[in-house]
Amino acid sequence: MAPNLKQTALTLDPVGWRARAVFSDEDVVVTIEFPFHPEYDMRFAQVRTLAEARAQELLTEAHVQAD
Repeated sequence: MAPNLKQTALTLDPVGWRARAVFSDEDVVVTIEFPFHPEYDMRFAQVRTLAEARAQELLTEAHVQAD
């Protein structure tokens, strides 16, 4: 049975231009680190939403490749 992963954390590093997302369920924890370059004039809520969407895309890509 595939894990039912939920995002449990998101860390944005504007200095290092990186983001880290953590997804987990009761048995599995997946951490994804990726480069992240939002536009300079974006509001923080937009930046966070964009990072969450990118993390979800990467998790989906990893799951498809694992199958």
